[in-house]
Amino acid sequence: MSFVNPIFLFALAGVAVPVLLHVLTRDRIQHATFSTLRFFAKGAKLVVRRKKFQELLLLLLRVALAALLAFVFARPFFGAKTVDTRHEFATARVVVLDVSGSMKRAGLPEALKKEAQDAAGSLTEGQDAAGLITFADTPAIQVPFGDKIAPVKAAADAVTPGYGGTNIADALRKANELLRSVRAKQKEIVLVSDLQRAGWSYFKGDWKLAGDVKLTIRQVKPTDAGSGLGIVEMSAPNSLVLDKQPASIAVRIANYSDQPRNDVDVALWLGGQKADAQKVNLRANGTVAVRFRHVFDTPGDNPGYVVIGSGASTPDNTVYFNARTIPRIPVLLIDGRPSPNPQIDAAFFLNKALVPTDESPFVVTTLAADKVAPQNVAGSSVVILANVGQVPPPVAEAIEALLNRGGGVFFLLGDQAQADSFNSEFGRVAPCKLRQILQARPANGETAESLTRIDFDHPVFEVFSLPHHGDLSLPKFARYWETTDTQLSRVLARFGDIRPAILERRIGKGVSLALVSAIDSNWNDFAYQSVFLPFVHQIVRYLAVQTGQQATFTSGDLLPVPDGDTLKDPQGQTLTPTQTGTKSGYYAAQPGLYNALNAQGQQDFCYAVNGNLTEGDPATVAGDEIAAAIERAPDEMLGGLDADATSAPQQGSEKKDAGLWWYLLAGALALTFAELVVGNKTQRH
Repeated sequence: MSFVNPIFLFALAGVAVPVLLHVLTRDRIQHATFSTLRFFAKGAKLVVRRKKFQELLLLLLRVALAALLAFVFARPFFGAKTVDTRHEFATARVVVLDVSGSMKRAGLPEALKKEAQDAAGSLTEGQDAAGLITFADTPAIQVPFGDKIAPVKAAADAVTPGYGGTNIADALRKANELLRSVRAKQKEIVLVSDLQRAGWSYFKGDWKLAGDVKLTIRQVKPTDAGSGLGIVEMSAPNSLVLDKQPASIAVRIANYSDQPRNDVDVALWLGGQKADAQKVNLRANGTVAVRFRHVFDTPGDNPGYVVIGSGASTPDNTVYFNARTIPRIPVLLIDGRPSPNPQIDAAFFLNKALVPTDESPFVVTTLAADKVAPQNVAGSSVVILANVGQVPPPVAEAIEALLNRGGGVFFLLGDQAQADSFNSEFGRVAPCKLRQILQARPANGETAESLTRIDFDHPVFEVFSLPHHGDLSLPKFARYWETTDTQLSRVLARFGDIRPAILERRIGKGVSLALVSAIDSNWNDFAYQSVFLPFVHQIVRYLAVQTGQQATFTSGDLLPVPDGDTLKDPQGQTLTPTQTGTKSGYYAAQPGLYNALNAQGQQDFCYAVNGNLTEGDPATVAGDEIAAAIERAPDEMLGGLDADATSAPQQGSEKKDAGLWWYLLAGALALTFAELVVGNKTQRH
């Protein structure tokens, strides 16, 4: 057991206080003989014995409480120790190996193993101790500290770089923590890495190595400089609706060399065929954006990739994506106020906007609020509640279930909604609660409010930020609801009086949106403006597409493979679930396209996996710069976060420390209560 604040252990001396008080204030019994009380002698002895027992119990409770409080403030924690700390070794060495994506370049895997073998080979079993840490985005202890050197050599020989990012600082900090628990005449960390500069950017300067730890850096360099080109960014649609509109696939290509590169081939591949290609010029140490436009007219998965150069596709020059296309979006439109008068029937305007032609990407089913059944909700991707005050309870439960599994709900709030009943029925699924209906204040000769403070970064509104794509300030709102309880929601637009107009809240895997004014000529003229149709289309597309299943991942991620499905890797090999820490599942070890197949062998889903795109940058940091940043000068002391604080818990032990601290505090409170009970029952005289 170790302590975060061991200085508070001096407070254990406080256990003497209740003992001294007990000794100094205990009753002094004087014996006197009374002839008339001789028949009660035995009863008096029982009373005295019981009183002594109560006082002793009270003393023990107070002593235990004082001791427990000292331990609470000292904050004990349990840290795993794999080495007998009573034995002093001649040398304790941690070998730290870089297995990030940048280490896959020509010659680096072989150099990595050679340097690791040399670092372990100079140690002597029995006299020295060694451990092995590998790192990419996070460090991992491959061989815990021990006096056996052979396991370190064997593990080093089996090391293979992956496709993750680089975090040198965390790896060195982990090694420094391992060395704390070891007694040795000499403590060393041997870092073997290409010292990619991007991997050192995570160091914040808030810690340094222990004063008795020596850092040795062995930089390895590739035997081939490679193409000097890399893809550093990629943007592709995760899900989209089947229509005739082209979607954008964009990448940013970097030239890491000191020479300009002209006529570089960049190609878009879909379904195993080249769909488009461009040639670009890159200045020295510069970047350029490349954008492809493609109409995805095939329902389901559309996996593809963008590749640099005219050669074969490899993880080093390729980024992968999967544009999952929804054939047509099933929309349930619940009409809270059906009317033969189109001007006050919101469903009329919404139907006209969503299905202007037979080629619309939406399939709309319109039902009155009292005619909706749970199965109508279950069969829809998006539910629009147009001026709906209430629905049957099973329908409300079905709407909540739709959101939890990843659907979308859009509230258009009008006079059919009553604040109390709406808040009670839809409070769990709406992005706000209702307070009262407001009339717009007269301003500039008009009694209406416009939309202001629109979040044009949101997918619904980003198209309206472009020139000639509609002005959302044109609609005028004469009436609208005042809202409350919007803390968990994102306000996407406000009225001129700064009150929320359009709100969004994520519930479960789905999205709930609300416009706090009805589509009704008595409330606003939104339906008569040219921006109404694209606004409604953007809303419904967003609700249907943004809640779709994630299709693009990074190597090392856990893929959400459905139960009962099998997973094929990019080479077509069947994968088996693996255990990493407390999680078990299919981990994407390498970039490429993974396919999930159902029991009939049909494809359920395609996952696009990319490596860490920053790993293509060959820029390095000098080893002397790293050493100067984290090595401690003689007698140097640091304030704040200091990795050399002997009382600090090992990384990964902080949660154990916090949990143990709370248990001790709970025990102290229990002892306090017990002391009060026993103290009240103990007679003073």
